Amino acid sequence: VSGQYGYGSPYLGEHCVLNGVIDAQFSVANDPEFAGTVISVETRAFARSIEEPPGDELHHWNNNLDTYWLIGEAMAQAMLDLLNGQEEVWV
Repeated sequence: VSGQYGYGSPYLGEHCVLNGVIDAQFSVANDPEFAGTVISVETRAFARSIEEPPGDELHHWNNNLDTYWLIGEAMAQAMLDLLNGQEEVWV
């Protein structure tokens, strides 16, 4: 299970240099060589703004526990899907 690098998104914008990294992470799950063995998880929707507690830093997901919880939950569900034979990218 690959949780893509979504830190800072969508607050960093669509032209962020990290978008290339994110695209590369998703490409692994779509590579026929890894079919049935890799699932990529979209994480950008879990980002909270720096204004939301306790965020005072634009790193480590603004220290927001809710973000970490949602990412962990999504990755766990993706692992279950992978174990049950679902081969699609989990978003």
